[in-house]
Amino acid sequence: MSAYIARSSGDDWSTPPDIYGRFASLGYHDPCPLGGSGGLDSPWRGRAFVNPPYSRAAEWADKAIGEVASGNAERVVLLLAARTDARWFRRLVDAGASVYFLTGRLSFGAGRGKAPFPSCLVVLGDPGRTVRWVDRADEVPA
Repeated sequence: MSAYIARSSGDDWSTPPDIYGRFASLGYHDPCPLGGSGGLDSPWRGRAFVNPPYSRAAEWADKAIGEVASGNAERVVLLLAARTDARWFRRLVDAGASVYFLTGRLSFGAGRGKAPFPSCLVVLGDPGRTVRWVDRADEVPA
């Protein structure tokens, strides 16, 4: 019997409105707008919220680590698939990230339905390194 691996179709999954709204209302900017990748080529400033294309999570994770380490970005929140077995996930944790695992499966926009994978919010630039489970984005310290 072969193992079942859930896969999604495509990378353009808009951020759930409650998650995006939380961080936008707190002044976070999005260097990775839906369908874009320009944020990989330009510096980030202040606070950034990123829902990157999951097929390119490693590139975005490395960019976030670099932006916080260089002092360009004060704080970066990434909405990611909870791929704890991925090398990029380990690099985020090794860089001092806090990880907030979201309970249940997220519903993404445009009628796409629920994600076929668990999700997490990873925070770089968080002085109180944390790993915990949360039910809602507003439980993640801003």
